[in-house]
Amino acid sequence: MAARRPAGRPGGVGRPSSRPTSSRPVRGRPQRPADSGASAAFKARARYGDVGAGDSGSDSSPTRRGERRASRRGGSKASLIESATVIQAGYRGHRARQQLKKADKSLGTLQKAHVARSERQAAESAEAAAARDAATDDARARRKRRIRANQLELQMLAAVPADRLDDFNKQRRARSSRVIQRSWRDSRRRRGVAGGAAGDDASGSSPGDSSG
Repeated sequence: MAARRPAGRPGGVGRPSSRPTSSRPVRGRPQRPADSGASAAFKARARYGDVGAGDSGSDSSPTRRGERRASRRGGSKASLIESATVIQAGYRGHRARQQLKKADKSLGTLQKAHVARSERQAAESAEAAAARDAATDDARARRKRRIRANQLELQMLAAVPADRLDDFNKQRRARSSRVIQRSWRDSRRRRGVAGGAAGDDASGSSPGDSSG
């Protein structure tokens, strides 16, 4: 079997290659693995929130981290709402108790005022009734005294002789005048009018003054 000649120029003589051969790898841009495109697409979808429940990905992906943050925020919000509800319920209960206490105090004050007013009105009514009874008794007593005095005068007038009837009438008029003057002075004294009984007698301005 004939030996094969190395490939080269025509003539059968091959020229050695001018490039040096080396066992070290050639430096340059590293090549991407075969699935690098799929990983880049997954990262892009995770960045924009397009990764679904069935997509594969690690727990440290932005979507999972966002979900965990949202879950924590939701739990914190629920806890805040529950705490606010408890605080509001406690405040409403406290306010209702305060209002009940104020209502009880107001009711007690109104009851005391009503009882005091009723007692005062009852006392005033009793005093007014007693005053009316006293006035009625006084008026009745005065009427009785006047009737008795008239009866006595009639009896005395019947016993007076005819020749002394004029003197008896003069005495009656003088006595009546004194009674009228005394009543008038008492009335002026009660009303606080200045002037005493001596001045009234000296002036002669008392009603009922008559020379007979």
